[in-house]
Amino acid sequence: MSCVFLCSRFAPQTERGLWQPRELLEQRALRLALGMGVLLCVPSLSGCCLLNLYLKSAELKYPLPPEQAVQVDRDRTYKEVDGKRLLFDLYRPADAGEPLPVVIMIHGNGPQWMLDEAKDWGNFTGFGRAIAGRGHAAIAFNHRGSSDLSGLPEEASDVEAMVAYVRAHAVELGVDPERICLFSFSGGGAYVGWALRDRPAYLRGLVAYYSVLDLESVEGMRSDSVSAEDWRAYSASSHLQPGGAPAPRMLVARAGQDREDINRSIDVFVERARAAQLPIELLEHPEGRHGFDVLDEHPRTREIIARTLEFIDEVFARVEEPAQAASQSASTQASQ
Repeated sequence: MSCVFLCSRFAPQTERGLWQPRELLEQRALRLALGMGVLLCVPSLSGCCLLNLYLKSAELKYPLPPEQAVQVDRDRTYKEVDGKRLLFDLYRPADAGEPLPVVIMIHGNGPQWMLDEAKDWGNFTGFGRAIAGRGHAAIAFNHRGSSDLSGLPEEASDVEAMVAYVRAHAVELGVDPERICLFSFSGGGAYVGWALRDRPAYLRGLVAYYSVLDLESVEGMRSDSVSAEDWRAYSASSHLQPGGAPAPRMLVARAGQDREDINRSIDVFVERARAAQLPIELLEHPEGRHGFDVLDEHPRTREIIARTLEFIDEVFARVEEPAQAASQSASTQASQ
């Protein structure tokens, strides 16, 4: 699964004339990295280094606050597994005083050698700065990975552990444990099902960019080590029933040029959320690719990022009654 996501996310599209000179160099580096092992999920030292270099150098296609306006506390440990530290970075406004609401960003799946530096990729560093620039806190972190989601339960447990750590250490981190928003990217959508199942009151919002939100839509990628029952249980779309505790407000961004099965998973998720009258907003990027936030210099990219930051402001600003949230969601859908 991870390798296919990588290819769809970073496949060069020279025939569309989207590459500028710098991007052409990045494209060649990426092709070299892919040729040295990424396509086969072989942890070639050169391929690994080049791919991570590319991912780190990718820039969010949105104006960012000056670096001195953001304070970054790097390489903190939230969990240890088999003697290995799982790390996170905390982004806060440089002049922050009171406890801040916090966005926890969740990267996708992949072989472990590729994910050890995921929190340093450009979309996470970019959004970390952008969110801190709005007066909130943000966390980018590394979780365990596997090449085919064979470690789905363990990987999802890392995400839950990150959230639990933030809440348990809120005073130390300077964050508000009762105002949290989850932000998944790509395969990271496989790790948010528990949040929609439990619907904790502290979860104010859920953002998903080009995320796998219905695992059964990508059924052919299920590892034999993960049962069909677990596959459904971890799928975010399985927990969109009406009733129960209020669901968090949700914002989903869909890239029109993404893989068909990824978009199918998003369509299923959105359809089920709307059928259950849950508060969801869909942002379409017809020309966007998987990873459009760092790949596509396009007006629609900036519009989606701007709306995402506004959405985060909104969910942290107040607690809405479910009926009010659903009404707002319906109005938003009707206007698109």
